[in-house]
Amino acid sequence: MLPLARAAAAAVVLLAAAMATGCRDEPEAPPRLPATLPHDEGVALGSDGSLVTRGVGPTCIPCHGKIADLYRSSGMSDAMTLPSGAGSIESSLVGKTCVDAATGITIRFEARDGRYFQRIVYVDAAGVERGSHEFPIDLIVGSGHATRTYLAVRECRIVELPATWYRETGALALSPGAFYRNAAGARVSHRCIECHVGDATPHASGAPGHFTGAISLGISCRRCHGEAPEHVRTGKPADVVNPPDLDIDRQEEICAQCHLAAAVEVTKPGTSLARDYRPGMPLGALLGIYADAASKDDAPETGIAGHGTRLRLSRCATESGKDGGAALLCTTCHDPHEGHRLPAAERQLDRGCAVCHTDQSCKLPAAQRAGKTCHSCHMAVYPSSDIAHTKTTDHFIRTRPPAATGPARRPEETFIGALAVEDRTLKSLLDPEGVLPGAKLLHALAYEQGLQMAEWVLLRDAPGYARRLTEAAERLVREAPEDPEAAFLLASARLSSGRSEEAVALLAEHERRFGRLRRVRLARAFAERALRRSADVALSARMVLDDDPFEESAGRLLAEALTELGRAPEAVAVLADLRARLGPDTIRAREMADAARAARDVPRAVEAAYDRLMFLPRDANLLSDAAHVLAFQKGDAAQARVLFRDALARDADSVAALVGLARVEAAAGDAAAARRLAERAERLQPGIPEVADILRGGGRGR
Repeated sequence: MLPLARAAAAAVVLLAAAMATGCRDEPEAPPRLPATLPHDEGVALGSDGSLVTRGVGPTCIPCHGKIADLYRSSGMSDAMTLPSGAGSIESSLVGKTCVDAATGITIRFEARDGRYFQRIVYVDAAGVERGSHEFPIDLIVGSGHATRTYLAVRECRIVELPATWYRETGALALSPGAFYRNAAGARVSHRCIECHVGDATPHASGAPGHFTGAISLGISCRRCHGEAPEHVRTGKPADVVNPPDLDIDRQEEICAQCHLAAAVEVTKPGTSLARDYRPGMPLGALLGIYADAASKDDAPETGIAGHGTRLRLSRCATESGKDGGAALLCTTCHDPHEGHRLPAAERQLDRGCAVCHTDQSCKLPAAQRAGKTCHSCHMAVYPSSDIAHTKTTDHFIRTRPPAATGPARRPEETFIGALAVEDRTLKSLLDPEGVLPGAKLLHALAYEQGLQMAEWVLLRDAPGYARRLTEAAERLVREAPEDPEAAFLLASARLSSGRSEEAVALLAEHERRFGRLRRVRLARAFAERALRRSADVALSARMVLDDDPFEESAGRLLAEALTELGRAPEAVAVLADLRARLGPDTIRAREMADAARAARDVPRAVEAAYDRLMFLPRDANLLSDAAHVLAFQKGDAAQARVLFRDALARDADSVAALVGLARVEAAAGDAAAARRLAERAERLQPGIPEVADILRGGGRGR
């Protein structure tokens, strides 16, 4: 088996985008690109946590070669691929630097030794690169119809990288969501992966992005046709699932695995759609998809994967299929074995309209409708509401779809955290009546996720969701007192409601009854932090981090507790280890700055200063903070001057920059320059001791 460093694969791919970006070419010696090989054989996670090729292709190909050849033109086939070499999109990106227009975040796309890399950097005002972090590109996710997002594989964890290529602009930009304005890398969710592969097994740890064993690249046959070992042996059609033979709801749910999108999606604990879902079973028994119950359906916007969600609003879908007539399903218009690269005429997208309509149904004069299709008039194309710089076809079929009046709402306005802050009721799209097994648990998990996203992403309280979670968890515990999920949700509800002592007691009882679990111990660390028990926080967080060294929350909790306990060098080591695995992060960099100062670790203090500037290179306060570290901890007056002057160029009244630069000039013996700066600082903020010392003529940059 070959390491991923020596193998790669053909395909066009991707899925996302974010902000306006400017790119410029930087000529350099031609690098050695990855090889280009078919990706049918898939990959696997090796014993050392790296990615290796499997050398085993799908068992369907020998008998279904023609269908397989056609399917390779499908976006689903290329939903995840290995990097390709010459002629690929990636080969055209090598040597380019992308600067995000809104923030100034700078990312370079590079290649060497047969691999691609993304490198996030801080470049100072003099044009010198001062801080950086590099990720190898191991996988590419997305169909290529809209975008390509890049992933790194580290110790069996899959990490999403900060830059995404999107077709609409033909350029790189920040990866989707606000997260990448503050962090370089994030572990992908299981839901993300299972909607781009045919087979992937989550690790027993349950940690996000942690997988084991084989990963089939792209959506494989089994996701729609099920496991069919008997069919492979006998070849009999009766031994494999044929989706058209299922009832209408079960047929639609095959597509709904990944094309029914809403505010929040939760999976039954301990399950994975890629592993546990079988076509023909109720999808809602494993997956809960919840939307704002009060949302307006006529908004001229749609999510990138909301095709099924919007189709359900159409009379064409709701009225067809009654009384045994033909129903309008996804597959009425879309042959899942065909792809977006085939000509539109060949794909016959309007064949779905023919279920109920004829050419005579169109009221437009023949001359006006010449060359038009039904869907070009009745299915609008809108900016995606969850992936910036991307457009998608709205599957809400209307006589006259409204025109988009402006850009779609930002993802931050429509995701579950925002609904939690506003205490919006959630409705299930897969199980509206709540009759499937586990329906109450999935609904409670949706409210819990909303509560967490409000607190962790928006930094807002959501008391309404805390109340809803409490009521749901108490009901679950009454009905199933031996259910570990119900017991954990009750503890989580207590913690979110500010009842931390009760939460600690419930979590300790949970461990006694059901054994130690990563998420239970992490919740306990948060509860102990609320009670200001630093030693207990350190113990709990260390247990979590020992099980999962990529757990960001546990690492930060541990570092904070160690610093409070006077063990700053240990805190520095913890934060440095997280940086090595996940890349720089603004919040973690701030915590590293505090720990490094307490530990008197100047190199880490400098690194933390530059890490913060990677994400906010135009922030005068951060520029000044970094300059102070360089001038008065590292003793690098020349570089400190560059940053102080950059800060003043952005904010001429930055007192911190004026004082800092005055001290640097005084120490260098330039009394006149120091005095001019000190006088400006004194006018803005009188009484600063260092300023007074310089004005008296005694300042030497102390």
